[in-house]
Amino acid sequence: MNTLVLILILCCCSSSVSAVSFVMGIIPQTEPHFVKTYKLKDMKPSVVKIYQYSQSPKVKPIGYKFECEKIKPQLVNLKKDKARGKILYGSGGRISGIQILDKYFDKGEQTALAKCEPFL
Repeated sequence: MNTLVLILILCCCSSSVSAVSFVMGIIPQTEPHFVKTYKLKDMKPSVVKIYQYSQSPKVKPIGYKFECEKIKPQLVNLKKDKARGKILYGSGGRISGIQILDKYFDKGEQTALAKCEPFL
């Protein structure tokens, strides 16, 4: 009986530890790890501003250079690591880097990211 209780406790602990590890982004090649590595949540405000600036007829491309500079390290890492093509494991199975970026940034915001290319 004691062995059974011990095995049950170990199983519960190991499954909760693995779930927490997944959500915290500790496990490599997973969606949360990708988001954490490339700091997508931190990029979002700058990308939204770049998109808004690009929609304004009054703002010239040099006008959003400052916002591009803020996210330059993340953009360089995304490009260097060829992150868009990586195959990762999300909560729903296999997922690519581009699909994760699609989740975080809508099409207009992704176009705004492309506008930062000259400043890299």
